[in-house]
Amino acid sequence: MKHALARTSGIVLATAVVLGGCASSEALHELGASGTPVPSSSASESAAPTPAPTAAPQSPAPTSSPTPQASLALGDAPVAITIAEVHGANLEIAAHVDGLVEQGGTCTLTLERTDAASDAPVSVERDALPDAASTTCGRFAVPLGDLASGTWTATVTYASDTAYGVSDEVAVEVSA
Repeated sequence: MKHALARTSGIVLATAVVLGGCASSEALHELGASGTPVPSSSASESAAPTPAPTAAPQSPAPTSSPTPQASLALGDAPVAITIAEVHGANLEIAAHVDGLVEQGGTCTLTLERTDAASDAPVSVERDALPDAASTTCGRFAVPLGDLASGTWTATVTYASDTAYGVSDEVAVEVSA
């Protein structure tokens, strides 16, 4: 008798587990300890399972992020000088082309003395390099021994097959 009761309880339990996928969770909670249904306390509860929605999950709408341009029209390259300072024995100038990411361009730093017409302009050229959101000219280092004391204006020109631009002038004071 003990084995028959254990086997019956096991069958009832197995049946409850198998039917668990078919019955609602409310119906499973309403089974008594012996596996027999317990009368519902509410007359408004439904014994029929609620159908699951059949719509496929929607993925989020794609977001667009600004993408740096591969090229700009000639004359449209926005060159910006970001550093213009005396550092140690050098005048250092750094610049980049914002919003343009390309390789193959050239940056040219031009320094002109504003308070004396006799000094010739000083020019330094270097290859530009692409980075994440711009094309960088890097940092120009001009030895102070190559420059007379006084006020100099710095401009950086960027030129490539697809873009060209000139920065605004930046004044830099050099002392001997």
